[in-house]
Amino acid sequence: MRIRRLIAVAAVVAILIWAAVATLGAPTASHAESEDRTVAVSLVDEGGAPEFAGLGRLAYVEGGRVHIVDGFRGARFLLDGFGGATRVAWSGDGSVLAIAVGTRLYLYRYGDVKMQWLPDDVVQWEWAPQGALLAWTPRAVDNSPGAGVHVQAFDGRALDVDYAADAKVFDFVWSPQGELAYLAFTPPPNPPYPTTSFHLHVVDPIGGGDPRPVSLLPERQHGYLELGGFTPDGRNLLFWDNPMGSGSIAADGLPLMRVPIDGGTPETLGSTLVRRSWVAQGGHGQVEIVTGKGRDAMQPRALVTCSGADCTQTTGPGVSELDPAWSVDGRQLAFVRTEPVDVPVSTPRDPLQENLARYRARTLWVDAPGGEPVEVVGAGAGVAEPRWAVDGRHIVVLRDQQLWLLDIRGGDAVAITGPLGSAGREPYAPGMAAYEASDLYPIFLQASTYSSWFEGPGIASVSAQPTFTGGNARPRRSSCWCSRAEDDLVTASTSDLPGL
Repeated sequence: MRIRRLIAVAAVVAILIWAAVATLGAPTASHAESEDRTVAVSLVDEGGAPEFAGLGRLAYVEGGRVHIVDGFRGARFLLDGFGGATRVAWSGDGSVLAIAVGTRLYLYRYGDVKMQWLPDDVVQWEWAPQGALLAWTPRAVDNSPGAGVHVQAFDGRALDVDYAADAKVFDFVWSPQGELAYLAFTPPPNPPYPTTSFHLHVVDPIGGGDPRPVSLLPERQHGYLELGGFTPDGRNLLFWDNPMGSGSIAADGLPLMRVPIDGGTPETLGSTLVRRSWVAQGGHGQVEIVTGKGRDAMQPRALVTCSGADCTQTTGPGVSELDPAWSVDGRQLAFVRTEPVDVPVSTPRDPLQENLARYRARTLWVDAPGGEPVEVVGAGAGVAEPRWAVDGRHIVVLRDQQLWLLDIRGGDAVAITGPLGSAGREPYAPGMAAYEASDLYPIFLQASTYSSWFEGPGIASVSAQPTFTGGNARPRRSSCWCSRAEDDLVTASTSDLPGL
């Protein structure tokens, strides 16, 4: 009976997601589109942004339209000229904003009066952490994962190259140093397809050279992978092992593994949901992960700190902790905690309302070396996905479908956006899905999909090698923590910011 129920649930979710993707796949037409793949746009002034002063530039999607909060200019803008946006992301240097409208990808150089779109329908795309280097997989004719992975520079460098053009690329991920790992599939003439049909490679698009294969031992045990990222030093890959290639199994969690990019026998860190944002990089190769299987949102989640393959659970009994985020310098960890909560009982059972009750109980906490975690009361309840500002004082959180800015030293959170999303076309109302949002279900409302925050030059390089002053696990000894002195904060110069 349980198996039938899970199959039915998986079928319903798949149908909903397919329907939403079909709806989102058609771009909103603009009267200004031209045959040279450009569209005329303009920045419409929407008022001041004093609360975001000095904190960089935030782009977000509200009702399918792109808005920008520019803390460098102290102003807000609407990017006018088109609609239907489903995802945004700044390039590593903040000069170009990528905007997805279904499977079409637009590229907007901040401040220009036109933007272009790529010639291909795009399955997956990601900016490199530095510069304006974009990787994407084009959609194949049969709508399966794209043929090869394309890498192109949009910052003046003469770089335009394809990898694995004769194979289907299922997944890829950038290292902090600018290397690209990708998983390619070269099928033999007839099924069934062995795991050896999948090939994991690492390549340096900037430095040149041929892609290097990554051998996973023992052979034939690892095949279809979900890539999680590199370690901060770029020497190890993190991935979820999915030898059966099952989307249903993956939706309930997979073992997260670590292997050197030179190859070897992978080491298991823990079982987690397939969600890259739940693999937070700390200092000295430290990784904070969210463990716990099961796609149901009521499943318990625990934070685990891993130094190499040595992992220590830091979440106490009776609570759930998730959404870890290290500060840019690696000295403070923000996360979301859910205490035990009374869930409304209904007949028939309503899992959406049960999840909403738990979601509204989530609060924001900050942990620093030498002290116990402390709740940031000003964030309120029902928060998710904290993201640090470069100053180590301010955090942006998702709450009530909006992004809020708060100072961890005190004061109430300030709303800096309206409701995120694509005009209500998600398969469930945001914040009420019965399933935990994961990378396998990207249509569910996630701040990382509908917003992107560029804080200033050098942020990516600072984040790649933070300095952490604690031990291997987050210490919890004293009853309080104190923020660092002002002169110890990392600051960014705005003198050479693009678009100013």
